[in-house]
Amino acid sequence: MKTGRTLTRELNKIIAGDALYVSDRMAGVLLRPETQRLLAQHPQKKAMSRLNRLLLEDAYPEEISRIPPIQQLEDTVVTGLNRILKAEDFCDRS
Repeated sequence: MKTGRTLTRELNKIIAGDALYVSDRMAGVLLRPETQRLLAQHPQKKAMSRLNRLLLEDAYPEEISRIPPIQQLEDTVVTGLNRILKAEDFCDRS
């Protein structure tokens, strides 16, 4: 499975690198709203890596699994923290 690890490593380098978006290169790619919003913000550093990942996902939807949108991740974390806090509150009352 060395080939899979090598491919993953190389894709991660591409994602962490310079901006992938070039209008001519992406002309035939349908960008989802999240990608368009992030692109309009002219992101830097970590946000640029996220944009690059989204661009690759949009360009290769069958080949690259989508990561959940940031809002969905935030909602999941908040829900989990609320459950923990409620459980701690319940334990304190016992």
